[in-house]
Amino acid sequence: MRILVVEDDAGIASGLRSNLQQPAGTVQTMAASLQETRDNLDRTLQALQDQPCEQAIELLLQADQVMTLGWGSSAFLAGLLQHELEPYCSGVSCLAQAGGPSHAARQLFRRGPRDLLITLAFPRYVSDTVALTRLARERGVRILALTDKPASPLVELADCTLYAHIQRQVAATSNATALALIEALVAAVARRSEAAVQRQHELTQSVMPWLHLDTLAEGRDRPRGPARPDTPNN
Repeated sequence: MRILVVEDDAGIASGLRSNLQQPAGTVQTMAASLQETRDNLDRTLQALQDQPCEQAIELLLQADQVMTLGWGSSAFLAGLLQHELEPYCSGVSCLAQAGGPSHAARQLFRRGPRDLLITLAFPRYVSDTVALTRLARERGVRILALTDKPASPLVELADCTLYAHIQRQVAATSNATALALIEALVAAVARRSEAAVQRQHELTQSVMPWLHLDTLAEGRDRPRGPARPDTPNN
């Protein structure tokens, strides 16, 4: 995994050093971090614009296959995005798998203009994410980028871009803000998706056997889902 050093690492280290030198207790430190996240969320909310948000939802709902992509910490965000979109999209997959970038490239080779790649990159940007996004672009795949600013290397490759403000004193990126943007995107998809309630109900029923429901204490009957398959003994 290669990193595009677009951000000044010395500046990040300097900010961390300055933060650590300030006298503060544990609660004050945690409160300051939460306040930083709140500020990031406020700035992300203020930057939302109608046109790119509407375009992002249209791309998602019209795609035959939706793929999510990210490396580094964005790989975890890409997996969560896939998980959140599954009830509302006909086909969703995450390309950030154990096979690495070469596996992702094999998956992209089979895709085209009717498919959508949601690509995530925040400082420090991973060059494999940029290279795979460029490959998808060359295959005609539509691109939705989730990133931090217009100078991001993903912006010039994307059909549509949504921005999250990710400033953080002790690291290069605030993953909390990126995750909040993901949840906002999924909420908008759910609102526009046909039969969203029915799909969510069917999903809940399918996972019911694996959920721990303490309903007896609440005086309610436990909802009945499909029987949980027996696990064979090793």
